Amino acid sequence: MKTHNIIIVGIIICSILLGSEIVQGQNTTDKVLNAKSPLVIYTYDKSDQMNHPDVIYEPDGWNGFKYWMVFTPYPYGNSKHENPSIRVSNDGIHWEKPAEQIPDPIVPPPLDNHYGGFNSDPDMVLVGKTMYLFYRSTTEDRTTTVYFKTSLNGIEWSEPHVTNLPTTTTSPALYYDGNMFHCWFIEYTGPHKEPYVIKYCVSDDGRIWSNPGTITLATPGYTPWHLNVTKTNEGFEMLLTAYRLTSDNGHTVLFHAWSVNGLHWRLSSLEPFLKPVKDSWDSKEIYRSAMIKDDSGYKIWYSASDINDRWGIGYITVETIPQEKEPANETKPEEN
Repeated sequence: MKTHNIIIVGIIICSILLGSEIVQGQNTTDKVLNAKSPLVIYTYDKSDQMNHPDVIYEPDGWNGFKYWMVFTPYPYGNSKHENPSIRVSNDGIHWEKPAEQIPDPIVPPPLDNHYGGFNSDPDMVLVGKTMYLFYRSTTEDRTTTVYFKTSLNGIEWSEPHVTNLPTTTTSPALYYDGNMFHCWFIEYTGPHKEPYVIKYCVSDDGRIWSNPGTITLATPGYTPWHLNVTKTNEGFEMLLTAYRLTSDNGHTVLFHAWSVNGLHWRLSSLEPFLKPVKDSWDSKEIYRSAMIKDDSGYKIWYSASDINDRWGIGYITVETIPQEKEPANETKPEEN
């Protein structure tokens, strides 16, 4: 019995010293709980594994549905299937194709798919009655280009338009203010060159973008990896995927950050908003996520994987996210 107790105490001490990202059950930030299981969403490759969601919410609906989601299938981390796909919902939980005749995926595999080329990192923005779908396409020699397609009904999509966003663009997050597009993205300069920085630029048409500048956001001990940005009554809010500088991008957690102007940001807490949960479907990493805010609070769709690299998207709701106050000299921009 004494030996058994010593072993238990030793395990607890080691866990504290190692600062493991894996937690059991409950998270430390405002008692946010992980989803118990991933959503059931069909994928064209029949794996029903996916990541990198983005969600558009229209209270009165857009072409018959309130929620529009784009994601990429990612079965066991296989990038050959990472082609943006669209699903719709009227409750944010049950998802389906908007029509049987919709192309699935919306973006077909690149021509050099069998030689290492792949698509990734989709993001959507609704401009009037037109949906814009931005995504990256990376060639076998690792040259990345950001494209976008448009649709008036979510079923028929235009040919891709080329943008001049930098080849270093990773996880672009788009917002349209009624006059221009705003884009935040991770500047990926290559492996083992952490910490990576977050860039910001604007565009009149989604094709030609301004020279990116670097936003301010302190993430002590972590490097940004993927992100998503949402405009709310608080200003701008970000879900930031990050990993420890002593770890790697296969062991990520999720932070929440906010800003009044989109340029100067701060974390709502130095503790991650969501962490992996031991022995669960999200036990390895919490990845790119999507968020909307309405009168009831926050709705969050987060992608994650288990220790076997099986991917899914979980759904949680949160009433409030406590935030530190922004520096007094920063003013909130006028609403459009």
